[in-house]
Amino acid sequence: MDNADRFVEAFVRIEKSLREIASVNRFMKFHQLVDICSKKNTVVKINFSKLLDYADLRNVLVHQRDDNNDVLAQPTDNAVEAIEKVATQLEDDKKAIEFASKPVRVVRLSDTLDYAYQAMYRLKTTKIPVYDDNCFVNLLTMESIANWLINNESKIATVADVVEGKDNVNKVIFFDINRRLGDVIDAFENGLVSGTNLSAIIISENGKCSDYPKGIITVYDLPKIMSYI
Repeated sequence: MDNADRFVEAFVRIEKSLREIASVNRFMKFHQLVDICSKKNTVVKINFSKLLDYADLRNVLVHQRDDNNDVLAQPTDNAVEAIEKVATQLEDDKKAIEFASKPVRVVRLSDTLDYAYQAMYRLKTTKIPVYDDNCFVNLLTMESIANWLINNESKIATVADVVEGKDNVNKVIFFDINRRLGDVIDAFENGLVSGTNLSAIIISENGKCSDYPKGIITVYDLPKIMSYI
């Protein structure tokens, strides 16, 4: 199979996925499908312009031929690999849990601040969930630890001393294990738009704060998510 055939085959896969996302059975032009799906699917939204370019190239490959019915030019390897990647992403429909940091280490309100700090240091993280009676309380952050130590003479403290203050409330939302990867991007984008920056997404079995976390996603996980998309 040459590059032209591979490109057209990937385009057909993409168009099929777009119809499924848009939930349409009637004929609809490709650019209309892209427009509708960009409001429903993050992969489509991020690749909006590329998808329209792919449609133009597909039309050239299918409709413009020489006297021997051969394509006028073959797509490059990079172009074929790029469109196949998008086709696979739309078909895979990855789950958020696949890109979350796991397993999740938590600390308790009664733990000493030094214990929590050492746990964060070993995990190379700046945020760690705090649980009490198996229910989420807050995030403990390196910043909140530093602020507490600066403003308090005593170095002996518990996690509760730091996270229970009104100035140490972090924006956290919960996803169940079936939530899509695209929902992660949407959640962080919505936080930026609304001015309430999202600190973390905690993923649990049923998306409840009373479930033990199975994964956690923070802004530090976004680069690997974006590199996939």
